[in-house]
Amino acid sequence: MTRPLTVCQKKICGSADEIPRDCRAADGVVYSWTMAQRKAVRPAEIAGEGVQWLTADLSSNISAEYARLFASALVAAMDDQGLGLRELGRLAGVSHTTVLSIIEGHTVPDLGTIALLEKALGRELLPSPRLA
Repeated sequence: MTRPLTVCQKKICGSADEIPRDCRAADGVVYSWTMAQRKAVRPAEIAGEGVQWLTADLSSNISAEYARLFASALVAAMDDQGLGLRELGRLAGVSHTTVLSIIEGHTVPDLGTIALLEKALGRELLPSPRLA
């Protein structure tokens, strides 16, 4: 049975064969592990300096485009419900600075944050996939 791999504080490894000996238990089972991560996407930077990122065409970068569509839906939902950053943050259980960072295009929200915001607003914000 394969066990899930998690963070190893000893060394970042590229494959299971590279796991240091001290990341293995006496029984040889790996209990900790990490994978290299992609550089974070900053949608506003992809849009370019001086460009209104919420209305820009970011279709060349699917992560940035989904973040743009999500942030646009988030802003619309906040406006519809008359919510500010702090109030939405409190309702969703996330920092108001996280909400601001999403709206300004400085970060792409993770799935947990998306779920919390959608639940707090009572509507889906994540765009439907466009596979064409």
